[in-house]
Amino acid sequence: MTTKADFNADAWASVVEAPLLAGMKLVAAERGGTLRESLAVGKTYSKARRQQGESPLLDEVVATRTRTARVASSASAASR
Repeated sequence: MTTKADFNADAWASVVEAPLLAGMKLVAAERGGTLRESLAVGKTYSKARRQQGESPLLDEVVATRTRTARVASSASAASR
């Protein structure tokens, strides 16, 4: 089974960013659906967290994305 260990740092960054980038492309393509589509992306990550243990790769992607978001949020708050 594929895990984070199977990727180098650059490839792993691409794997982690891919779902969010795909969601943002959908947001950009939908007229007037920006908020709805943005919420859908968030709900997808929440659903993946609830299904923890079903896919080691998905678990690692969600965990990495969550840590990255927390670090970015903390850095943003500190710069204010």
